[in-house]
Amino acid sequence: MRYEDNVKYGVGRIIISGRGNYMGYHILKFGILPEKPSGVKVKSPFYIENTITWKKAKGADGYYIYRKAAGEKDYTFIANVTDANFQVFHDKSKSLKKNKKYQYKVTSYVADPYFDEEIEGSVYSKPEKGNEWSDFYFHSPYKNDASCYSNFDNDYYRWYNYSAIKGRYVSAFESARYATASGKVTAKKSRQRHAIYTGNATIDYMAYLTNKKIVRKGMNDSRRIQAIYNWMVKNCTFTKDIQSSGKRKKMKCYIKYASSSVKKRAQAYEKKIMQQIYQGKALCIGDSWRCCKQAQMALAYRKGSCSFLTPMFNILCGQAGVETYIVSGEYINRDKSRAYHNWSFAKLGKKYYWFDVAVACINKNAASSWYKKGTKYWKTCHSWSKGDTKGYREATFQK
Repeated sequence: MRYEDNVKYGVGRIIISGRGNYMGYHILKFGILPEKPSGVKVKSPFYIENTITWKKAKGADGYYIYRKAAGEKDYTFIANVTDANFQVFHDKSKSLKKNKKYQYKVTSYVADPYFDEEIEGSVYSKPEKGNEWSDFYFHSPYKNDASCYSNFDNDYYRWYNYSAIKGRYVSAFESARYATASGKVTAKKSRQRHAIYTGNATIDYMAYLTNKKIVRKGMNDSRRIQAIYNWMVKNCTFTKDIQSSGKRKKMKCYIKYASSSVKKRAQAYEKKIMQQIYQGKALCIGDSWRCCKQAQMALAYRKGSCSFLTPMFNILCGQAGVETYIVSGEYINRDKSRAYHNWSFAKLGKKYYWFDVAVACINKNAASSWYKKGTKYWKTCHSWSKGDTKGYREATFQK
């Protein structure tokens, strides 16, 4: 029998190996549990939402969140928050009711780094260095590697908080100690404008540097999106050459995102925006679905095809507090030929309007043709499937 010297928070093992005529081995696992969370608070900064915050629990790899409505006896598991540095969960469930009070329970856990190890029957070997549980976890909880955002109903889950994962991590040791707090759901939508970040430090910082030249205080949403659109049409160039590293070397780089100085400033900026996000003063939609790597190049070189300029436009608008979304489909040319394309729609007031900044960058003398249009006009030059706007009521689009 071998006992691994595990005195820190986490998962330890006792390995029982056979000798002589006794073959094989058996592993017993045990958890050295983290401290319980403290300072749990519940508030409702956004419409039909509760935000739960708490102080970090020493030794925790993550937290399980449970909820019950007033009058209910038992708690229901609702989320697994895997970011142990920032303790927050934005509860946007459809089951929440206006003005109703809910109680939340937060408990910490330690994850099992040996989750894929055979308990018995095969040769025992230590896991490779760096094969931590989080590497597995962030790539495995969704079927067919689908992103969290794509599984959400857009009517209620517009904003993906990247630290909160729905689904319980089974290879973990949960603490029996927990903390609770209660809060009531906001009945009315806040009129406050909330910046929308990607959660990618470098890209958010690049968007900040770019928007400093464009967006001014006192602008309403309509003026903000128009300023960003007009600036991109004037300063950005449509080209597929951005995809070639050789051709990129000959282009002017406005923001050297790979330099150590920019990275350092981006990290400092990230700390500020993360505090806003976790205090409920800003939103984070995540960077997986926005083609962020392409947007990063577009922000740096002010060039790109639709797959580069469209996400750049959306990220700039989002940071300015304007809801924008990407749709993929086909552009219909005058000769009725079609080409793969993506573009945007944005919410202004109570309606969604269509925008195509990439085509506007090509046709600079007719930029207004692709700015803030209704669906009837848009169908004359764009084609897309209904699934691309699933979750958005057709009546909310400007006709």
